[in-house]
Amino acid sequence: MEQGIPHTEPFTVHAGLHFVLEQWLTGVIFWQIYNILGETGLLELIFFLGCALIYAYYRLCLLLSEENRQVSFMMALTVGIMTAPAFFVTRPQVISLLIFVTEIFFLEKYLRTSKKSYLLVLPLASVLVVNLHAALWPFVFVLLAPFVLDWLMGKFGLPSFHFPGSKFSVRPLAVAALAAFLAGFINPYGWEAMTFVLYSYDPVIHGRIAEIQAVNAGIREGKYFFALTALLISLQARNSVPLRYFLLFLGTMLMGLFFLRNMFLFFFLGTLPLAYIFRGWHSKFLARNTRTSPVFVVPFLAIALMAVLLFLSRPELHNLTYPWIVKLFFLFAFLCGTISLWSCSKEGKGFDLHWPSTQLKVMSVSLVVLSFYCFSNWYGACRRDETNHTFAPAIDYLLAMHRPEEITLWTGFNSGAYPEFRRIKCYMDARPEVFLPSNTGIEHNIIKEYFDLADEKLDYKEFFRENHFDYAMTVPGDGAIYTLLPHDEDFLLVYEQKNAEGEVMCRIFKVNL
Repeated sequence: MEQGIPHTEPFTVHAGLHFVLEQWLTGVIFWQIYNILGETGLLELIFFLGCALIYAYYRLCLLLSEENRQVSFMMALTVGIMTAPAFFVTRPQVISLLIFVTEIFFLEKYLRTSKKSYLLVLPLASVLVVNLHAALWPFVFVLLAPFVLDWLMGKFGLPSFHFPGSKFSVRPLAVAALAAFLAGFINPYGWEAMTFVLYSYDPVIHGRIAEIQAVNAGIREGKYFFALTALLISLQARNSVPLRYFLLFLGTMLMGLFFLRNMFLFFFLGTLPLAYIFRGWHSKFLARNTRTSPVFVVPFLAIALMAVLLFLSRPELHNLTYPWIVKLFFLFAFLCGTISLWSCSKEGKGFDLHWPSTQLKVMSVSLVVLSFYCFSNWYGACRRDETNHTFAPAIDYLLAMHRPEEITLWTGFNSGAYPEFRRIKCYMDARPEVFLPSNTGIEHNIIKEYFDLADEKLDYKEFFRENHFDYAMTVPGDGAIYTLLPHDEDFLLVYEQKNAEGEVMCRIFKVNL
């Protein structure tokens, strides 16, 4: 960014590649926070974005359930627990989904009130998404389709579609959609960013990437996905819901079914019919429906449980010593949950927290910020001490002998990001769309070349001879390259990095061709 927003690929050895940095604004935000606050700052940013997303989802459920706080609370808490461990990461998806949930909320407000000011969310969402996460920019308009179809049903007066918001004026919506389309041009790449998704996907290449594969029930999120899908199908078969809610469920369910990473959309948008179906449900246990503790601890509980699940799912963290402040973090989460549920029950009058709203908000936010700040500092320190997630020792070895600009390094799909972070020019990283001919403007398919090398469809020695790499860094996921180089005398092993269990993480070879 020191020389402006890049239009040619700046991180790899491939000179002159045409380039669309579709997440440029997200990258700027993340880098500025990392530059000032380090990894702790990034953890805190994702925490607050996660809180905002869960709260926005809670408010949307509240609107659809006709102000049923009990249903909205339970939905927000459940969805937060299901999604936080896998999806609350330093990627733009949390920001994008927050924008989409907000868009649906204001569209619903427009349908109920006919106030045109609510439609200003569309051009604003368009500008934000096209700069933060351009691949999802068309989704701003895809979300309008269920509302337009609902309007058509209401216009024709079909009895089964007389629901809240089924009849509204579509003209202001069309004007707002046009304004949103024009607002999409407010980005450094213009039309290319707006249509990025159309030329950044190759089914042959992307089919080899885990997050773009179909969902399966073998993973935790897959189990949640299929359980919720079965529940929603069963309930919608027996209950009438507005067409737009059913279409949101159907569309995001199909997207999640075919691509793992789209499950995030399903959890927050596809589950909305539940809020409408259970709008009349009330629990005796949650009968004291106050505006006190339950609302404010929803985000904190979800993130706290994310941390718990993180430790349960990572054996390498089981033997860590937890400082007292970390133990306090988990204790506070447990107490918040217990007191919140108890304060809502008829039997729990002794814990009924009818405090002034402002006082409660200030105390809740302060405790959440303080607790998570301490936790993220400790967790960030643990991550810096681990080598299971970076190749820092291997890259430190190279940089001890050479300046970054002196190194031409071969890396694979899963290993290029960290060397690039250290300013070393690499062959490949985990951005497949960047190396596709439809994006680069050249005929040579770089990403296919990498997979052909890994599958032993290309002569690796001829490849290295033609491309003049100084070093090659291989990892277990590099296929034939990882297997063959240790047995080739033209590739001298100069560094091998292992994890705590003695497993090889990466090897660095000096290329002598």
